[in-house]
Amino acid sequence: MSCSLTTGYTIDCADSVGGLRKLYVGRLSELASVTVATGTNIVTAISMDETYLFRTYELHRETASISEDIVKNAANGSTHYVQKLKFQMRKMSAASRNEIRLLAQNRLLFVAEDRNGKYWLLGYDTADGAQGLEMVNSTAASGTAMADLNGYELNFEGMSELPMYEVSSSVISVITTAAL
Repeated sequence: MSCSLTTGYTIDCADSVGGLRKLYVGRLSELASVTVATGTNIVTAISMDETYLFRTYELHRETASISEDIVKNAANGSTHYVQKLKFQMRKMSAASRNEIRLLAQNRLLFVAEDRNGKYWLLGYDTADGAQGLEMVNSTAASGTAMADLNGYELNFEGMSELPMYEVSSSVISVITTAAL
């Protein structure tokens, strides 16, 4: 199989910013299907079982990020991707504790909205089916100084044969709005 390059790279306008605006969280066990447009590798539809919806998590500015490690083993001729998500939830509370416990007990799909208006699907891979992301090494802390975070720092990871997919913005209203 040939692995031909298909395009180059040009420097674009310097108008990009880092960080995330929102997260949309769904349980992997409720996933029915994902449609990826041929040629563009952009997700154009996500269907969940019955009337299950993704839950919306609002994020505070500069408290959340996604990343993807490209892991190449030249000797073995293999490449895979490690998708990572981290975000904070302010204020320790019983309600947050209970929600976080549920996040820790599930394999999850995340759609992350970045601050550039792009959406990214984490935890899905058309090559080997959805594997989801799982919570790893997260923390609840009161903080020490008055300016410290009182709340939660949550981390999620998952492995995939393929890089994360961009998601069409039209998908968001479908996965977050109940059917009539």
